[in-house]
Amino acid sequence: MKGFELRRWVGGIGLPVLIVVSLWSTPSLAIDFRVQSDTIGQGYQIITLNGDILKRHRLNQFLSLSAFDITGDGSNRVSFSSSFHVDSDFGISDRDMERVDQLRNHDMALMFGYINVNRWADMIDLRLGRQLLIDDMDFTMMDGLRTVVHTPWHLGVEVYAGAESKNAGYIGTITSTQLESDGGGGGSDEVDDELALVFGGSLMLEDLTNHHGKIGYRRIQTMDSDVDGERVFANYHVRILPQLHIAASAAWDFVIADVSDVLATIRAPGIAKLVDIELSYWRLIPTFEGSSIFNVFAIEPMNDIDARVRFHLGPGISTYVGGYLRLFRNDPDNNDEGVEDVVKDMGARAGGQVRFGRRGHVGLDVTYQQGYGDLTILDFGGTYNLNDNLWQLNGRLTTVIFDDELQENLNGTSFGVQLGARYEPVDSTRIHLMTELNTNRFETLQFRVLGMVELDFWL
Repeated sequence: MKGFELRRWVGGIGLPVLIVVSLWSTPSLAIDFRVQSDTIGQGYQIITLNGDILKRHRLNQFLSLSAFDITGDGSNRVSFSSSFHVDSDFGISDRDMERVDQLRNHDMALMFGYINVNRWADMIDLRLGRQLLIDDMDFTMMDGLRTVVHTPWHLGVEVYAGAESKNAGYIGTITSTQLESDGGGGGSDEVDDELALVFGGSLMLEDLTNHHGKIGYRRIQTMDSDVDGERVFANYHVRILPQLHIAASAAWDFVIADVSDVLATIRAPGIAKLVDIELSYWRLIPTFEGSSIFNVFAIEPMNDIDARVRFHLGPGISTYVGGYLRLFRNDPDNNDEGVEDVVKDMGARAGGQVRFGRRGHVGLDVTYQQGYGDLTILDFGGTYNLNDNLWQLNGRLTTVIFDDELQENLNGTSFGVQLGARYEPVDSTRIHLMTELNTNRFETLQFRVLGMVELDFWL
């Protein structure tokens, strides 16, 4: 009955939307509309801790509606973009929702929806509505206004303000986001229900071929409460040569009064058209909401060094090798027992791919990790296109070997196979079907079915 009610509810929304779109897209207005839709159905089983088998039936719907050149003068200076997500899990009971806060079996969310004005008065960009704020070192989702002023001196000035989009509170019923700051809110569940303001800005380098950079500030403040987050960040990218790119980013977090992120990358693509080289370093201190007690315990940095070299052996043939080293700083525990000052986690990876033009490709990836838990992954897969890409067949074989000295009960080997097909009758429609089989020491057989319909068309 609930499934019928959900379909009736979605259908009730869809009909008015189509009517409005049809009326708005009359030739006299000359507005271009784009509709993108992904409908995903899943069926699978999971085993609970007490051995019970739960059957899950999930339906995910993504719908994006966009309108371009709203003024109808060909300039495309005013546009509208939106994305909706409906997630239904018919395996979640009413009892589960009562026990877990913010758990819903029919979850509708507005991922983003805003009106965009481009180059108003030839120098001002405006974006009003729900939007994502993403930088190299920070990200959040807010409902508000973002303004960018472009100057003649290759500098842009960005200013924004609004309300943080939360999973609870005044618009929590249409919000489902993982971008909300983590933390316990000082031990009070009511903090998530309160209004939190987001405001900040940045200076940006613009219209320079070989130089890109930004320095910015962002603050999230819950009304009548502590600061949830506050940081300054900067990034800079320079192309010294066509085959040499250097990028660096850093952030200072006022909550922990320390440098929370440092990222440096050197890329050398297309050396002699044969080799790509990439080397990066990342230092991270996890931070949470300003009122969260986790900031007291999670202050030791993680340091990552990662390298990868890719070789182009011929038309459609490439291979790569790489590795990483991760260092965790540790202090003695409460019993003053000795702990290694640096815990190492290291790994290596290698693989390659062969492409057969428009016909498809095959690839192999091998990963080995040693440290907190030894892990080996072998992943082989490929695709093959038929009838001028009308049909595509795809498959994948995966083996994962767990070898953990600290948690021996997790050791074992998992085998998985995926078989799928894609049918594309017209450019605007794709239909996918995939089956997945897995076996491991805990479950003799795991079976999963996934179907997806993609629509992408203009009105």
